[in-house]
Amino acid sequence: MNVTAANKRNIYVLWLLIVPFAFYAALNFFPSNSYDYLNMIIYLLFLIAIMMISIPVDRVSITLERWIIFSLFFQYGVLSEMVFMQIAMFVLLFTLKSSTPKTFRFAFNSIVFSVVSLVGGYVFYAFGGSLQNMSLANFFIAGFIYASVYSLVNSALLILIFKMLKQKNAVTKKPCYGILS
Repeated sequence: MNVTAANKRNIYVLWLLIVPFAFYAALNFFPSNSYDYLNMIIYLLFLIAIMMISIPVDRVSITLERWIIFSLFFQYGVLSEMVFMQIAMFVLLFTLKSSTPKTFRFAFNSIVFSVVSLVGGYVFYAFGGSLQNMSLANFFIAGFIYASVYSLVNSALLILIFKMLKQKNAVTKKPCYGILS
């Protein structure tokens, strides 16, 4: 992707506005269970291994980290999911070759996954999800809705942001970056 100075500036400003707030919200407004650090180290090792195996599809890297992230969310909550996604993105920055600047890719993906995590977590709890004991039927319903919303919001944000970054103004034929400019 051809990244202009305006694109970089806008993504970095959005990162400063969204990501710290998202972590604050995850820490203060979403429940989390006590952490089993040995279990989390095992999750981390699995995550790093999976992030090193990416499938390139039309200049976008597809990874299978979602299954580890979902498991982390159901066990420990939104905050742990967000922290592990940041680690996953960091690993991907150094294993995947791209002409796009690393800081831009990190900020861009941090924004997307912070929003996706918060929206997905909110929907999970809104539909009766809990990190504590719940009936299997309730878990399936809330978990299915969470996974669906997570995937849909992720795809929608990527499409929206990519369109904004590539949009051309019909009059001047110059890039028009919508709300990112």
